[in-house]
Amino acid sequence: MISSAKSALAFPATPFPYLLRSNIAPSPLEFSAVSKAILDAEALRSSLNSQLIERKASANLVWKAITKQKIQRLEKFIASHNGILSVIRRIPSEIIQEIFQWLSAILRREARSKPKWALPFAYGQICSSWRGGALSVHSLWSLFPEIRKPISHVGKELQVKYMTELLHRSRQSPIQFCIDITSWYNPIRDLLVQSSGRWQVVSTRGSATEIHNFFHEIRGRIPNLESLTISVVFGASLDTLDMFQTAPKLREVRLSGYEISAIKLPNHQLVDFCSLAMRNRNLLSHLTNAHHLENFTCGEWGPITTNINAICLPSLKRLHVQLTRSSQTILDFLTVPILECLRISVILVSLDTILLRSLAEMASRSESGNLPHLQELHIWSTLDKMPEGLDEVLRLTPALRILDTLIPSPRDILALASVNTGSGVPLVTSLKYCYFGVSKALVPEIFSALKELTYSRCELRPRCISPLRGIRLATECGQWWNKTSRGDTKNNVRIIRQSQLELWEASETSILLTVLKERLFGFVPGLSKRNPVLPNKPSKGNWFQNMQDLLDEIENVEIDDAIDILVSLFTSPSVNIKHRCRYPKYIWDWNA
Repeated sequence: MISSAKSALAFPATPFPYLLRSNIAPSPLEFSAVSKAILDAEALRSSLNSQLIERKASANLVWKAITKQKIQRLEKFIASHNGILSVIRRIPSEIIQEIFQWLSAILRREARSKPKWALPFAYGQICSSWRGGALSVHSLWSLFPEIRKPISHVGKELQVKYMTELLHRSRQSPIQFCIDITSWYNPIRDLLVQSSGRWQVVSTRGSATEIHNFFHEIRGRIPNLESLTISVVFGASLDTLDMFQTAPKLREVRLSGYEISAIKLPNHQLVDFCSLAMRNRNLLSHLTNAHHLENFTCGEWGPITTNINAICLPSLKRLHVQLTRSSQTILDFLTVPILECLRISVILVSLDTILLRSLAEMASRSESGNLPHLQELHIWSTLDKMPEGLDEVLRLTPALRILDTLIPSPRDILALASVNTGSGVPLVTSLKYCYFGVSKALVPEIFSALKELTYSRCELRPRCISPLRGIRLATECGQWWNKTSRGDTKNNVRIIRQSQLELWEASETSILLTVLKERLFGFVPGLSKRNPVLPNKPSKGNWFQNMQDLLDEIENVEIDDAIDILVSLFTSPSVNIKHRCRYPKYIWDWNA
């Protein structure tokens, strides 16, 4: 009976079945016909739902089952045909191409900071119109994934086909790629060299010999090259590379690895230069005539030997120097009149007054006699010593907003806190944040100096002075403060550190609260670790009475100073029993 009822179903017909098997946009006539079919199906579904409600009590089970099946089929019909009328089908191809062009620009920006990326094949597999749109945006295929040596011979053949297809899809768009060059014949390199006129962003890694062999063939054939990264991982000294001097658009260069001093660059047009190569004996030669250089990062792994007296970088805004010694550094040769951010990282050696003196002399070489635009100063070392003399550097940085260094000496901290008797203003009036790095317990003199700095600079309100918004002590060791232990919670460690900073002292009230806290923790094992263990049922009565008496005793303690609560560390761990016994409101007040 059910099968005969199925055959009698009056079901709306699909006007254009081929539209259900594709993502083609419907014509106006097709759109109207599909819309009418959906309305008819919705009307029939509504009618069946009404009949199901009206005949709920009298209808037999067979009729109900058939009617529910009809409703389900109608719902599927409506959902599939609504897809035909979807707005996404009717988006013009020009809009899809615009979306892909926008996506291409985003992918290229992200690839500058990510070593690996993937091509957007998925966007061309949605439908034929999207595939056509993706293939028409050639820049979408110009960002090549990292090129490495295939494991097998079959993989090598597939890699060649893969790269050939990408070069075909990208047409004449500038390409961006990263290649790991090794000492084996690779036809991929030949394909890339043939397309050198389209190179825009290039990153290479390999031996000195292979890098030289890869680049010597593209002399005079890189008109679109904007960014270059070279990493020499092993091998003899790199032979002279002078083909980049004829790259008219080259603005960004990054060098790393071993002996790479023989490279010649168009210094006059560079905007971003990074040299972390070991034994780069010609580092300063890369800076001559670099009048447009804005960002410079360098690592010094050996002494600088040069006949150059000084180099002026009039456009430099950000400078990051990694040093392995404190004397005869690059700071002794630079003049940076508009520098905004300076980072100095000292590796394996301690900071000393020689380095601070070099920094002060670099600042004084500017025409203004200081660094009037410097807003961020970061000085760090793998060792934990900061010598005296930082205040002499700070006097030459009037616009400084962020000071990020190892913990200064008490003398330098007090210099930041004191007010000049002549001008009536403190040192570095625009200072906003101080970040001090520490790796061991601080002496009382530093705590006193920090306290004075907090009181004198965080509450200043004159119009000509910018009050400090924050002073933070950072540590990588974690447990260097006195009195901290593995059992302390994060909240307790913060309180202990604050007590040391403000020199809190224990009082009779705080001692009493400490004793009561220990008794409370004794009543409830695990309470101090936020995991209380309550007694078994037979002893609950006595336990609750004893707990009631203890809480009453705690509640009767007179608190005159909130510091007494903090010193006793009588804080939030006891909140875990609040649902199982009476919990005093005043403990909530302490935690507020």
